[in-house]
Amino acid sequence: MDPYLPCARILNTHGFRGTVKAECLCDSVEVLKSLETVYTREGAEMRPHRVVRVSAFKGLALIDLEDVTTMEGAEALKNTELFARREDLPLSRDRYFESDAIGLKVIGLDTGKVYGVITGIVNRGAQDLYVVKGGRGESLLPAVPQFIARVVPDEAVYVTPIPGLLEEEPDA
Repeated sequence: MDPYLPCARILNTHGFRGTVKAECLCDSVEVLKSLETVYTREGAEMRPHRVVRVSAFKGLALIDLEDVTTMEGAEALKNTELFARREDLPLSRDRYFESDAIGLKVIGLDTGKVYGVITGIVNRGAQDLYVVKGGRGESLLPAVPQFIARVVPDEAVYVTPIPGLLEEEPDA
């Protein structure tokens, strides 16, 4: 498992003092507020940035980093992803990091049938969709409790799909 997880994506500058406007990739801006340090990827290395302040702004996050104090410094970070160390992100017992679902088998909870493997996650607004590559190609599985029964990290995603969602419809 990757020790760093994406937590925000810098979209633009805000003001002239180095504040950046970012899309929050966590459950909420409150999670970003709890972080003391975020990281940017520079080649194979992770560069730390001490977080000075985070606030919510029109559905986004405004972030002040200790080493970014000018508009030019903030502009240099546009389209950059910010990462947090896995151990710095709070996670309750029944939750998991979405990125940990990638590569897991998708198995029917009641049948034990293996439908495929999660190869990606797509966000189309209402909910995330897991990309499942299986015998019939790729399918999109809504990541909602109606279909995702249980996720066991390092093991599998157990599902309760409706007919036709992950498999061919039976012949009528």
